Order: sequence, then structure tokens, then C-alpha cells
Amino acid sequence: MRQPGVLVLASLALFTPALALSQEIVHDTQVTMKARVLEVLAQEERVIPGTDIRATYQTIRIRVIDEPEAGRELTLENDYLNLGAGDVFYLTHYSNSFDGTDYYAVSEPYRLPQLALLTLLFIGVVLYFGGRQGLRGLLCAHRLFRLHRLSPLARHSCGLSADRRCGRRLVPHRHSGFVCDARFQ
Repeated sequence: MRQPGVLVLASLALFTPALALSQEIVHDTQVTMKARVLEVLAQEERVIPGTDIRATYQTIRIRVIDEPEAGRELTLENDYLNLGAGDVFYLTHYSNSFDGTDYYAVSEPYRLPQLALLTLLFIGVVLYFGGRQGLRGLLCAHRLFRLHRLSPLARHSCGLSADRRCGRRLVPHRHSGFVCDARFQ
């Protein structure tokens, strides 16, 4: 008959990674920052290996806008986005502390101005078609969004409970569950 203590010790020795001697994993550091294209030095179409699909490859000169490398000018290869002079995009800097290699890659275009325009267009359409009721709906959605970002304890003290400590309160509505009550502002 085998003893259960021996089996437990054997399984702990074999299956516990903390007891195993191994190398430490060195992680790459990754920093994302905004950059602007100063000029496109070269642009060509190449076939992607293993397929018949043609892709655009660019050699671009850029200037980093954000910290920690603000003002630094780099030349890099780009096969991700078609960029032109003056375009702003997100640049990712990968650095490996083990062997000291650095790698820069084009990540995503900078879309904040377009998103702001779409947000203003949405608000304008809601106000045009909804009028006063649309304005009240936007204000209520804004208030609920702000309350949703708070912790549960802060939500309890800010009016999602029965008391009215800071004047905000949700009241039951027969069709839509809970609605914002403007009388408690």
C-alpha cells in the first residue's frame, strides 16, 4: 500500500513551478506616443510573401510629439498605414532590456478631431429632432455617465440611494425602468 504523504510530496515537487529552477523572463517595454510625418522618403508596392496581395511600403521621416521622446526625429519603415506629410499617428516604441534592441512601429492614426466632429454632429441631430426633450435626455445621460464612473460607495452617497445627499436621484418610471428626476437638482 502506498502512503498518501509520499504521493503528495512527489506531486508538489513535479508540478509546482515555484520549486522549479528556471530563467527569469525579461519583458519588453512598450511606450506609445504621438508622432507627425515630416516627409515620405520612398513609397513602393510589394507583394506580400506567400500571397498575391500587393501592399504599400513606405520609408518615412517623422518627429515625435509626445513625451518621453518629444522632438526626436526618426526614419522608419511603414507597411501598416498609408501616411502622407503632416499626418499625425500613434507610434509604438518597443525596447528589449535583455539585448538592448529598439524597434519603432506605426500603430494607429490620430482620430480625435474626427471623433469630436462626430460627437458634435450627434448632439446637433439629437437637439434638432428631440428639441427640449432631447436636451433633457443628453443631460440625463451625461449625469448618469458621471455617476457610473464613481465607485459604488460614492454612487450610494450621490443619490442612487433613497436619501438626497447631493441632490441627484433616480425615480421609477412605468415604461423605462428608472429615469432622471430633474426636480431634485
